[in-house]
Amino acid sequence: MLKLTEKYAFNRFRQNIITQIEEGWPCTLRQWDELESRNHVTILLSSGALDSHPDPESPDRGALFPEPTSAIRLARECNIPTILPAAFYHLSRLSIDDDWGEVQGRSKAVKTGCAAEWSLLTTDDLRCLLNGQAKLKQAPQDILHFGVHSQEWPEVCSPEK
Repeated sequence: MLKLTEKYAFNRFRQNIITQIEEGWPCTLRQWDELESRNHVTILLSSGALDSHPDPESPDRGALFPEPTSAIRLARECNIPTILPAAFYHLSRLSIDDDWGEVQGRSKAVKTGCAAEWSLLTTDDLRCLLNGQAKLKQAPQDILHFGVHSQEWPEVCSPEK
C-alpha cells in the first residue's frame, strides 16, 4: 500500500500509514522501554500467569513486537528512516540462531517475539547491525573508563565517543 500511495501521490494517506508504523517502533530508549513494559504486562495478564485461569487466546510477544528485519526492509524500500534505529536495536538483541524462517511454529523464540527473518537482511544492513552490536558492547567500557587514562577531565565531551 505504501508503494501505491507514493506512486499515486496520496501523501496524506501515506503519512497516516507511516504514523501507524512508527508507533510500533519508538524512537527513544525510554519509549522503547515503555512499550516493552506494556507488552510484558499484556502478556502476563492475558496468559493467565497472574491467575489460575490462563486464556488460550492470549497474544504472544511475537504478536506485540513486529519482526525487525521486515521493518528494516520496509524502511529501506519505502523511505521510512525513523523506524530504523528501533528495528536495529530490537534486532541487535536477538540471537542469530532464532531464525523465523527456519523454525517458525516450532521455536519458543518465535512464539515469544525473540526471532527474526534473518534472510531478509541485505549485506549492508548486516554490516550495520554488526557494527552497532560492537559499539553497544563497547559503550559500557567507554562510559566506565571515561577520563581514567588522562590527567584532566575534558571540558567538553568528544563527539567521537
